[in-house]
Amino acid sequence: MGKIEVVLGDITKIKADAIVNAANASLLRGGGVDGAIHRAAGIELEEECIEIGGCPTGEARITQSYNLQSIGIGWIIHAVGPRWLGGFKDEENLLKNAYKNSLNLSQSFTEVYPKQCIEILKKHIVTLDEKIKIQIMEEALDVAKSYVKEHPIKTIAFPSISTGIYHFPLEKAAHIAINTIKEFLDINSSIEKVMLVCFNKETYSSYLKEL
Repeated sequence: MGKIEVVLGDITKIKADAIVNAANASLLRGGGVDGAIHRAAGIELEEECIEIGGCPTGEARITQSYNLQSIGIGWIIHAVGPRWLGGFKDEENLLKNAYKNSLNLSQSFTEVYPKQCIEILKKHIVTLDEKIKIQIMEEALDVAKSYVKEHPIKTIAFPSISTGIYHFPLEKAAHIAINTIKEFLDINSSIEKVMLVCFNKETYSSYLKEL
């Protein structure tokens, strides 16, 4: 079974194949971890997120990492966690799903990402001749599949989703995160390590207690 590590640090400087962004539903650049990841990855990340067109709460989407490739990060998985509304709006289940769907993408990205690229491309070549469309899509598919092959996912780093400006109670969030990751690792052997990257000592202590 893969191992879980809790670390104190900056997720944009962590050595991992994929990092998870605590995204908002628009997938556009926000504050906190989201803003830091967008700044580190560069404008191309924002452009790809615009093309994807948003993500519902509890779900996740995947993009390339752009400038972060220089330190070995190949992918950014954008997980949309819930705002805490007193626990009456299924927040705990939505947070669990945000972690679960992010982890599932680490298994399915080899199929999901090329298809996503083609769906985005189709929107821009509507008026072209059919033969040219096919040629462009085939070339784009080859590029996407090549990127996937060159960037396998064996290690993933998560931030503490929803515990910042979304005000999810830290202890509850830590319990949900660690248990969801353990459940995933129990049945998926391809992931070697999952890191939880905490930006302050309070968050670090809460996650460490759940290990």
